[in-house]
Amino acid sequence: MRQFVFVPLLVLLAAPVPAQTVPDAMIGRWAGTGVQNGETWTVDLDMRADGASVWYPSLPCAARWIFGPSPQPGVVVGLERVTDRIDLCIDGLDVRVAARAKGGLHVEWLDGAGGLVATADLSAQ
Repeated sequence: MRQFVFVPLLVLLAAPVPAQTVPDAMIGRWAGTGVQNGETWTVDLDMRADGASVWYPSLPCAARWIFGPSPQPGVVVGLERVTDRIDLCIDGLDVRVAARAKGGLHVEWLDGAGGLVATADLSAQ
């Protein structure tokens, strides 16, 4: 009978753990303007605990952000996967989201070598 007591515990220990939880202060709807090579475009972001959905209405395309381990508190990092109109947006960029001291989010898109591709400053909606 005791051997069955440990089975549920083993199942719980084997369950996958999410790679990262987005800080509560970052969860919600955000909007702002992105800048790349002097060009500006709109950003609408829905941040959730398990990732994010992002729309670029002025381009137009959409993507999902899949987050990995955070390098520091108040910062989330991950990968952008374009889900709509892949011909209009760059797929596979790294994304770094940081909470700004005065509120809002600062977003950086980086290429595979860590080079800065674009930035955006977003405000809560």
